[in-house]
Amino acid sequence: MLADLFLQSKSSNPPLRIGILLDGFELSRAFEAVVDHVQSSNFAKIELLIVNQSAVHPPVRARSSRLITLLRMLRDPKRRQLIGYTLYQEFDARFFPLDDDPLEIVDCSQELANVDTLFVTPITKGFVHRIQPEDIAKIKAYNLDVILRFGFNILKGDILQSSVYGIWSYHHGDNDYYRGGPPHFWELVERRPESGVILQVLTEELDAGQVLTKVIYPTQKGVSLRRNRYTPYWASTTLVIQKLYELHSFGWEHLKRRAVPPQPYLGRRKIYRTPTNAEIGRWFLAESVQVLKRRLRSFFQHDPRWQWRLAIRQMEEPIALADPLAMDGSFLWQTPPAGHFHADPFLFKRDGRVWLFYEDYVYTKDRAVICCREILSDCSLGVGCTVLERPYHLSYPFVFEHEGEVYMIPESLANKTVELYRSTAFPYKWELIKTLLPFRAVDSTLLIRSDGFWLFTTICSLRGEGRCLCLFHSDSLMGEWQPHPLNPISTDSHVCRAAGRFVERNNKTYRLSQDCAITYGASFSFHEVLELSRSEYREKLVATFLPSGNYFGTHAYDSCGSVEVIDGVTWAPASALYVRAEYPPAYGSSNVP
Repeated sequence: MLADLFLQSKSSNPPLRIGILLDGFELSRAFEAVVDHVQSSNFAKIELLIVNQSAVHPPVRARSSRLITLLRMLRDPKRRQLIGYTLYQEFDARFFPLDDDPLEIVDCSQELANVDTLFVTPITKGFVHRIQPEDIAKIKAYNLDVILRFGFNILKGDILQSSVYGIWSYHHGDNDYYRGGPPHFWELVERRPESGVILQVLTEELDAGQVLTKVIYPTQKGVSLRRNRYTPYWASTTLVIQKLYELHSFGWEHLKRRAVPPQPYLGRRKIYRTPTNAEIGRWFLAESVQVLKRRLRSFFQHDPRWQWRLAIRQMEEPIALADPLAMDGSFLWQTPPAGHFHADPFLFKRDGRVWLFYEDYVYTKDRAVICCREILSDCSLGVGCTVLERPYHLSYPFVFEHEGEVYMIPESLANKTVELYRSTAFPYKWELIKTLLPFRAVDSTLLIRSDGFWLFTTICSLRGEGRCLCLFHSDSLMGEWQPHPLNPISTDSHVCRAAGRFVERNNKTYRLSQDCAITYGASFSFHEVLELSRSEYREKLVATFLPSGNYFGTHAYDSCGSVEVIDGVTWAPASALYVRAEYPPAYGSSNVP
């Protein structure tokens, strides 16, 4: 999927020479995916494996029973403090199993069989590894461009300068807040809404190297570390091939320009370490209280669930772009029928009439269709009808006009495509005319300008909740779509998913984004597009629209003439949602005009 964008370089530069630091030929499934990306590319080749000899052949010990292991831990004061975390890991594995665990160890000896291998024995002091001078000389003889670190402990010394562009290493955690480990554990304890991953060039200072790229994903709330690690580990597997592609295609200066600027460290601790028994105990007690509160709340509120609703207002002036923005009483909220939610509103004016297109989701069917209603002069709604239904889920009906024809690009993630429809009898009938992109993508939004067609779409990872905003260009609507060289243009869950069509005001263009880091569709924001060309893209955040009152999320906005629409999510009892319900009838039915 996303990795496919970075496997083929058109540059005539010689192939990149890659080395890998390993503790053996068994890798996690996530690192196996990284290796597969490199080997599948046309511009990079793995030339050397640098294997930690002491990790490959550890001292042989007879396997002890759990009781004996526990007794040994009890006798050792340092290990005794880790009993709680050890028991927690067993609890996590038992009660939160994963069928596709990114940290599952697999044998990669066959995939790496034809690569030169150098076994080294590092000089070890505490957690620090230094490579001996004679081994450094052998490594330098391979003239490696990049070394990837998939093994060893903290590296210091000459090994850090043994390849042209340094040693690249993952740090699973947002280095602005979490240095040390365990990866993605303290985000749960501190209830931080985001869990990050960086790809950095190692330096002597721990977790403080040059950050080539950073991705932010929503933290999976609860007590399962395995579940919280799932998306960050899987979705970040594309970071290496993306940066190698940029290095080969555009050079090292390009990577340095796009590197993440250093920020002051904001973590609550200088270095995070494995939690003590007391820390594990306090955390579990606090989480148990929260679980009890949620269950009591569900019991007394009849098990409330999310319900998205639409709101309309007649405006004298559109939403002013002043930060922050908030809902006000001028919006008239529309309560969906029992068993439904309505979201993703888009407006379109045709022959003097304003039409509202939206997602109509039925809870018992677990999918949605695209519906349409006329907005009357007093902002009341006409009769709704289904205008587009497929065997799979549809949402986000981006409707637009081009050369006198009306088109729609609905979200069709469930079909693993980005689809283009044309109206054959507006607004009731639509036909599929082209698959624009063969990707699992959401909320595709088109911007038409004098210099061509620009398609912004959020590509979803194959596993987990990974999202990144990508940009494609074409000379015509029906033409071939070329990826932008700066893809992905955003990997931040706060802003990488669209919230509606582009807004034009005062000769400025604004991209709308929704915040899916804190929670899905928490708010939407306006970003002024500062530069858009076939080689550059820049934007800046201008304003954020926040929910209020009984609504705790809003993720879509549109306007047409004097009409503005938004959506919002609130609580509703499950008894009113999980009831027998049907989609609105299609055009031509007896109750549809």
